Amino acid sequence: MSHSLSLKSLTSRRLIRIPLSMSMADAYDLLFRNKIRHLPVVDENDHIVGIISEPDFVRLGSNNRISPDLQRSRETPVSEVMTRELHVVSIDGDVKEAVDLMLTEKISACLVEKDQEIVGIVTTEDLLILLRTYLNNPSGSLRNKLEDFVYNSPLGTIGHVLSNAGI
Repeated sequence: MSHSLSLKSLTSRRLIRIPLSMSMADAYDLLFRNKIRHLPVVDENDHIVGIISEPDFVRLGSNNRISPDLQRSRETPVSEVMTRELHVVSIDGDVKEAVDLMLTEKISACLVEKDQEIVGIVTTEDLLILLRTYLNNPSGSLRNKLEDFVYNSPLGTIGHVLSNAGI
């Protein structure tokens, strides 16, 4: 039994984009003020060329390219720290496609495109909200879709092993 859940309703459409030249300190302030964890980085033509996320700030403190001097690290432009490899899914795709990509690439977000234009982002938080929705619906098709998805995924296998081990 296969179920398809559309990305259209799950995609966060509020993307705060930042320029390549923005300092890491200013980028962090934006993340903190907006209670988000990912910022797409744009070039002078407003094309997304990278992404900054919470782990990049941790890496900033331990990356050999970054000065151990805290003030200089705060002034580092996001272009020196951002992740350049973009992971993109189509808004016409399904949630499983985004989940598979995030698990395979070990990422916490993927950008969502429509007609070759980035229109949003799907994050692990969005997926947890979806999971909570399913779990709060003890009967009905949503719960059945979740059970089917989990049972037929690596997560189901892991859950089964842990359950048998009494964990």
